[in-house]
Amino acid sequence: MNSFSLREDTGVGTAVYTLKGHDPEGTDVSFTVSGDYLSVNRESGVVTLVHTLDRETTPYIEAIITVTDERVFGMEANTVPIRRQIPIIDVNDNPPQYHNTPYGFTVAESASPGATLYSQVKITDADGGSNSDVKLECIKEETPKACEKFEVREARVAEGEYVGVISLRQLLDYETESHYNIAIRARDSGRETALSATTTVTVEVQDVQDQPPVFLNAPFTATVREASAPGTKVVEVEARDGDLGEPRPLTLTLEGDDAGYFTLGHTTVRDDDDGVLVTTVLTSNVTLDRENPIILNNGGLYTFYIRAQEEDGEAALTQVTVVVTDVDDQRPVFSDDHIDVQVPEDIADGTPLPGLNLVVSDGDVGENARFTLTLEDIFASDGTFSIFPEAAVGRTPVVVKVARADRLDFENPEASNFIFKVVASEKGTRVASAVVNVTVTDANDNAPTFPQSAYRFSVSESVSPGKLVASILASDSDSGLFGELSYSLKGFGAEKFRVDPTLGKIYVADCGAETACLDFERQQTYSLTYSAIDGGGKVTSVNIFLGVDDENDNAPVFTRREYRRTVDEGASNFDPPLFVKATDVDGETQGGGKVFYSIQEGNTEDEAFFMEPVSGELTIQRPLTHMDTPSATYALTVRATDAGEPRKHTDVGVFVTVGRDTNRPPRFRQRRYKTEVPEDAMPGARWSR
Repeated sequence: MNSFSLREDTGVGTAVYTLKGHDPEGTDVSFTVSGDYLSVNRESGVVTLVHTLDRETTPYIEAIITVTDERVFGMEANTVPIRRQIPIIDVNDNPPQYHNTPYGFTVAESASPGATLYSQVKITDADGGSNSDVKLECIKEETPKACEKFEVREARVAEGEYVGVISLRQLLDYETESHYNIAIRARDSGRETALSATTTVTVEVQDVQDQPPVFLNAPFTATVREASAPGTKVVEVEARDGDLGEPRPLTLTLEGDDAGYFTLGHTTVRDDDDGVLVTTVLTSNVTLDRENPIILNNGGLYTFYIRAQEEDGEAALTQVTVVVTDVDDQRPVFSDDHIDVQVPEDIADGTPLPGLNLVVSDGDVGENARFTLTLEDIFASDGTFSIFPEAAVGRTPVVVKVARADRLDFENPEASNFIFKVVASEKGTRVASAVVNVTVTDANDNAPTFPQSAYRFSVSESVSPGKLVASILASDSDSGLFGELSYSLKGFGAEKFRVDPTLGKIYVADCGAETACLDFERQQTYSLTYSAIDGGGKVTSVNIFLGVDDENDNAPVFTRREYRRTVDEGASNFDPPLFVKATDVDGETQGGGKVFYSIQEGNTEDEAFFMEPVSGELTIQRPLTHMDTPSATYALTVRATDAGEPRKHTDVGVFVTVGRDTNRPPRFRQRRYKTEVPEDAMPGARWSR
């Protein structure tokens, strides 16, 4: 299985591999495989996928495969294990996503064509490789005017991470158009199926009373490597006065370059007739640093402005967007140079060294932050320990495990102390190290024991802090201090729970947030390590699987604040059909997002409308007339109710206006009128109105 991999869309139940093995003694062999994703037929060796794959959350799966022969002549069966990491091949199953919406900006009508106006549209694609390559385009079918005026393009920041840059195509005129909506489509480059997402950018045009200077070769966008030499050319700038009749002299300056990374070179006049100034933006003596938080937090972008100032007149600003690319200028750094660790002599193989809180960090990004980790023997440690991971990117906790526990012996002076280095290397070159001193401590005879090797519990997401989740106690056959136990809980998400170290009770923690500590919609399960340690330091750990039970804590949300439709007098159906739509984010046990629709109330006595409860389609039950309501508008309250318990609902207004047909003859409001006339009524008396 050395080159074996799986596509992330491989179906559960698919036979993905066949293991083969033989015994030199000729006995039959059987197979096993560990982990949650694969199972194997012990006799045939056929490996089957049993769990759904998702490369974005699990880029590879680890499995330990064993082959075991049969007992011969009373001897124990032989078992050979191998560990394999199986990479998951990406499938384009994630569309591009926009961040920090909604988008909008203001632009002066005097902005120069080609000027970069806005670069805050942030897009990510969770897929990998070409599936995460994103292209941006303006949707001409939806916003044709905006697409004529503005150009939309993408700027790649990192794999799967882009910034949308909007620049000006044509001159703006506030008196002609003061507002634009730009419809944008982000489409990835999936080989099999391309996925896309759309958004809208709102543009407000500002009125300007005079013609400011113009930048002739905007927009100004450049890519510069960090730590470039001073004087490196970034972009050439050409500017002139917007008034061509009698152009005024211009002065060019930089603004907004708070870090001082750039400067302007020598300025020359290219043409005396129209006064075009030409200069170059250069890197300054301040070293350009991509790890600067201003750049790092903006996805590798650094923006500033060039100001063109007329003499005694108008001024213009244009934005310069610089994509700062990373260079491998940061070396891995360990959180400590020297760490002392104590381990009991009866620790098991594969157990991480307790108390080893060692982290190695590389401040670069992407592949420039990749490094390898190895162990280097200093004293008696060769082959006794192993390290994980062997390769890492960025900030990584270091885990050192015991590989040969049989070499640890407190009573043997030559086996009670080990010293080694954790070495970080980049491209085969040692760049950092930390010394770990391992001291073997004496152990008591009996370790704590739990009744079970693993536990499963569930807790509602709506419980209050301090709620008891479980009580798990271990026993220890030792007496005195060695028999006293304390309990702890570790693992990703352990901070959500609190353990009474003496009583072994697990409670929901107080997260200090306004929202509940547990949220089914954020995380549905927690796989944690629950440990009992006795007075002699012997630790026994079991796995705890805590499932979060979904509660119906989210009401449906309509896609609109209200729905409006106008129909003709006498209409008996909507054209096109009228649908309301609401969504619910709760899980399968709380309705799985199902929403049912109903009419709660209206301003007519009869049921003029019918709401289809599943599809949300509103239909007309009888011909509509403007005389049914004083305002010729039917006002309905439509309710969306989810399928959870207890039910939650949201109401929305639906307004149907009837356009009056004035060419129709008059008609009575009622089909029949009834009144009483006294027998002594006088001529001319009014008896009905």
